[in-house]
Amino acid sequence: MNSKVLLRVIIVLVYISLLFSLAGTLSLSYYEVKNFYDEHSILYYPLQLVTSLFGHSDLALRAFMLILHLLTLYIYFLISRHYLIRERETLWNIIVFILLPAIVSSAIIVHPSGLILLLLLLFIYSYLRWQEKAIVLLPLYLFVDISFFILFLGLFVYFLKEKKWWFAALQIVLMTGSIMMFGFIGQGVPVNHFTHTFGVTSLIFSPMIFVYYLYTLVRVGARGEKDLIWTLSSVAFIFMTLLSIRQWVKVEYFAPYLIILLPLMIKQFMHTYRIRIRALRRNYKILFVMAVLFLLANSLTVYLNKYLYYFLDKPQEHFLYKHYIAKELADQLKKRGYEKLNITDRRMRLRLKFYGIEHDLLAPVLRKNSCKNVTISYSNIKITSFCVTKRSTLEDI
Repeated sequence: MNSKVLLRVIIVLVYISLLFSLAGTLSLSYYEVKNFYDEHSILYYPLQLVTSLFGHSDLALRAFMLILHLLTLYIYFLISRHYLIRERETLWNIIVFILLPAIVSSAIIVHPSGLILLLLLLFIYSYLRWQEKAIVLLPLYLFVDISFFILFLGLFVYFLKEKKWWFAALQIVLMTGSIMMFGFIGQGVPVNHFTHTFGVTSLIFSPMIFVYYLYTLVRVGARGEKDLIWTLSSVAFIFMTLLSIRQWVKVEYFAPYLIILLPLMIKQFMHTYRIRIRALRRNYKILFVMAVLFLLANSLTVYLNKYLYYFLDKPQEHFLYKHYIAKELADQLKKRGYEKLNITDRRMRLRLKFYGIEHDLLAPVLRKNSCKNVTISYSNIKITSFCVTKRSTLEDI
């Protein structure tokens, strides 16, 4: 094994260790647990299988998401090699990819977006390598999730542009099937959420990278080659923007389709950098270094997030607060002999169920911030407290 291969193996192992270390500190949030118990979730059966094989634990669920992430990373690497010839550019592309806030979260958070991104990249890679033969995947995607409506819509536009009429017609059939199975992706009360959607979308990349994402969309649209990933990403962005004018948008549906533009963004940046004379390249280097440092700071904030409690007057303001408390609370309750409680908080009820505390209307009542006889602390910093009372009242029931 040469030194380059050994270095890559070490980097991958360190990266996996960091993710596992982060995963071990987090409790399952309410929405993560819903994916475990909700039979309509695309993760329901995989997660049930994982826990049946490796035990009923949050680490088993997060390990499953990490495996999906590593597969995603490998397919993304293969796609990157299609766009970026130089090894160094491919390496920087991978580094930027794994530092994106959305990718860091999808690596360990139990959410369908991790699986959707993997399947989307699988289709893109298959199409880049085998062209129209990759279409055989699409009928399978129809049954997976409502978000693949965006893929069918993007492919419809792409095949119209390429004048491949039969394939465009197939996308109409698939879009119709998606609407019939899941409903239209845009629903809700007509209210403008454009600013909120734009703000959340910028957090997928980080603000600096998001600005360059918009630049790449416009630049390639005006002068470049409008290939598959540009078409899918631009259609998704335009569709999301139009929907946000009249309703609240689930950005997680669209996030995978925005992220896939990253190889083209790196390619565009490196092309712009290389055509400049050496004296004019300095500003581009500074911008790139600043963007990477900003992403690195974001990632370090995630990996070291527990230390933020030292600087917060209100622990509830912590950006990962909803991923804490449940596991530690369940452990403390079990030590005190409680296996069944009347849990007044509906969301905490489902979280504690995963950790082995059942809900029982006739059992002692668990309330938050009441008499404070159960306290959750991290590094001697009090985060929250609960009270277990012996009597159930009509109000609790």
